[in-house]
Amino acid sequence: MKTILSKKTAELVLLIFFSLSMVILTSPRFSSRFMRQTSDSVFIGMPGYFEDYYYYLDQFYQGKEGKWLTENRFSIERFPSTLIYFNHLLMGRIGGLLGWESYQSLNYFGLLFKFLFIGASYLLLVRYINIPVKQRIIAFLLFLFSSSFPSFIIKQGSLVLTESVDIWRTSNRILSRFGTSPPNYALVNFLFICLLIILLGIFQSEFTAISKSKNKSLKLDAVLGSLMLIIFVSSAYIFLALGDLVVSFILLATCISLLFIRKIPLTKFSVMPVSKTIVMLFFFIFIITGLTMLRSVAFDPVYKQANNWDIYQYHQQIKTIGIVKFIKGFGLLLPLFLGGLGLLLRRKNRSVYDDSAIVIVSLGWSGYLIPLLFRLPIPGFRFLFPAVYIFMGVMGMYALIAIARRIRLTYALPLLVVLYVCMNLLSFYPGWAIAVRPVPEPDYHFAYIPDNLYQGLVFLRTAEPVDSNVLASPATAIDLMIPGISGRYVYTGHFLTTYNSKEKDIQANEFMFAQKESLMAQNFLKENNIGFIVATKYVGASRETLKTKYPFLKKVFENPMVTIFQYDPEDIN
Repeated sequence: MKTILSKKTAELVLLIFFSLSMVILTSPRFSSRFMRQTSDSVFIGMPGYFEDYYYYLDQFYQGKEGKWLTENRFSIERFPSTLIYFNHLLMGRIGGLLGWESYQSLNYFGLLFKFLFIGASYLLLVRYINIPVKQRIIAFLLFLFSSSFPSFIIKQGSLVLTESVDIWRTSNRILSRFGTSPPNYALVNFLFICLLIILLGIFQSEFTAISKSKNKSLKLDAVLGSLMLIIFVSSAYIFLALGDLVVSFILLATCISLLFIRKIPLTKFSVMPVSKTIVMLFFFIFIITGLTMLRSVAFDPVYKQANNWDIYQYHQQIKTIGIVKFIKGFGLLLPLFLGGLGLLLRRKNRSVYDDSAIVIVSLGWSGYLIPLLFRLPIPGFRFLFPAVYIFMGVMGMYALIAIARRIRLTYALPLLVVLYVCMNLLSFYPGWAIAVRPVPEPDYHFAYIPDNLYQGLVFLRTAEPVDSNVLASPATAIDLMIPGISGRYVYTGHFLTTYNSKEKDIQANEFMFAQKESLMAQNFLKENNIGFIVATKYVGASRETLKTKYPFLKKVFENPMVTIFQYDPEDIN
């Protein structure tokens, strides 16, 4: 018993250590920038693209304020609040209770759920009863390190390793699977794995009871236990559905498929099986949440344009990179996964875990390819989310074992695994090396906000009137920073979440670079309820020009980095 416990403890310790290591390795931007932070700036983190980062940061700030519905503060139209990114609101609220700023909550929860997702993925592999430790380690390594094929170019007569193929919004690369996604993405994958572990355990117990022709008896403790389990699982599914409808659909469809595959009859039980009760609740939760989310996308022009842009980019990917590079983008895992899938389909006595793996990868790849091939207005890239790669890793492991047996060498399997990991690390390194470089301007101040600029943004949090909008230069992208740091609505912001962003960018730049006549400028501010104008050193001489060109502006905050003007129509009158 002591030996067994020590092995389990050692495996757990190694899992924690390996998961932490992977979190650091797959967070190159955050890790390297954290090490380079300076004393005269506020380290924001910015592990991904800065426009998207500040969009998510706004949601965390709203959560810190106590909001339960998401407002779009990158557009002044005051569109109806929505449940989209509710999980970010909740994380921001928890972070606020802990005394964290919005950017701290975003970074901490992002790292936490990435760690939990990686750890839970291994625990899912543990649930594969017939998989020995060595085999689940191989499947785990395939899940973690699978990437595109290495890319080489000839430069000045030398063969140079370059970044591997990056497929739009697809988790085909290590960094795209773990590196730059928002906390909600990691949370969704973590919840998917946890719910799957629980549900497969329930299904397995009921399938076993059926095969042994055992009926359940109506014992009070069993009924109460089942009720508590149903409530817990259904509550978790709500957060999953709020986080990503597609992932919640995959889980629901997997459960329904397993019920049909295994055929659970009601007549075998004194009460309805827990599995069918959960599936029914999942179905109603999915329908209600789905209709609510789709209503936001359909009737809100901002969310609609963002969704349409995503789908357009998704449809353009094969046309842009070509079918050869598209296939190359999925690397060695693609042929191994297909080979392992064939082996699994031919297996006669499959477990519930094997059936679930087949269903999940089938749904994932069907949902990904069908909209792409037939150009359907569906974001198919969401179907190949990172958790799907766990099951592809399992199937790839089966294929590697089959290949090793054909080679007939003593250490064939370990050698194949080492070669596989090394080849994928070749693909991983160029992108990682670029990510760890010092961030240059003009992006530097988005990761490290200078203290003086940060003070100005904090000033806006309480500047009266709080319901007025803020104008900043879209040319320098300072407008993006304001909702997530100051909590204010801005005239311009993220190009996908600002209504009529192109027209507004033109109007904003004309004002910020003093190209509007005085009367026109006042009308522009009044019509758009703009109460504050933020001019930073990044607009150059225009910062001083604003003071002389627009005498109706009142300076309310200034330091060497930023000047904030207030416009009050009543003062003019």
